[in-house]
Amino acid sequence: MNVVVPNPHTMTTPRDQAAGLRSLFKRRALRILPVLPAGDPAAQGAAAALLARELAAGGRQVILLDESGAAAQALGARPRHDLLALIEGRQEFDGVALRIAPGLRYVAAAAGLPALIAADAAGSQFFEGFLNLAEPADTLVLNLVGTLTPAGGLWLPVPTNSSINLLVAGVGDSDLTAAYAAIKQAYAGAAVQPAFRVLINGAASERAARAVCAKIAEAARRFLAVQVEYAGHVPPAASGVALGRSAATQAYPEALRALQRVAQESATWPLAECMADDQSSQPN
Repeated sequence: MNVVVPNPHTMTTPRDQAAGLRSLFKRRALRILPVLPAGDPAAQGAAAALLARELAAGGRQVILLDESGAAAQALGARPRHDLLALIEGRQEFDGVALRIAPGLRYVAAAAGLPALIAADAAGSQFFEGFLNLAEPADTLVLNLVGTLTPAGGLWLPVPTNSSINLLVAGVGDSDLTAAYAAIKQAYAGAAVQPAFRVLINGAASERAARAVCAKIAEAARRFLAVQVEYAGHVPPAASGVALGRSAATQAYPEALRALQRVAQESATWPLAECMADDQSSQPN
């Protein structure tokens, strides 16, 4: 039997371990959930809004960054300024962020996010800024329109292998085509392979919704070798109101219940993350 004698100069002492644990606990993480376009901006925006609201209701500190503007209607938000005003120094963060509910802030980004992407400035440092606010966020929901990077690929945040991107897809043939096209575009432009969850909108039952998702997943697997999984479904509204077509979310309780489930399950999803060290003083 060979006996290995540890090198005392490389051994970790209890004091070193305690320091390492303190350093670990001082690090904060921002979980990032992109909602990608798949043919129905109104439904996508409403889903992003309801998901953000439910995440905040569950105790998360959420910022909804809305590139399309469609999430504003579902939240009843009327933003006065865009993220661009913050970028250009005309407003502080509190001037562009609307407090929608406890734990939820909304930021319009139709001009600001494309400007950052065009300048190749929508990377880790941008996301770290949300961790360094006076009220740091721990979750960022991105309602995206499919802006391209200067290199021509679809922009995705903080690329992490197998991190989840959410799509909201309808049940028609054109909806399936749009969802597959969105997955293909995201896959083609990604530095590392992304993964996808699909929320099916308008299916009459879970069985029908899973069948629609299976068609999308099979095409993505066969032609792209990409992982696509089922996220849930929003059934047709008893009131006849379509998802994203009414500002009153209470008029569509079926959608609210569906997004509550997605919010709960997303806690276990592998999302893109941005890390930052804790700071004793944080800017506004």
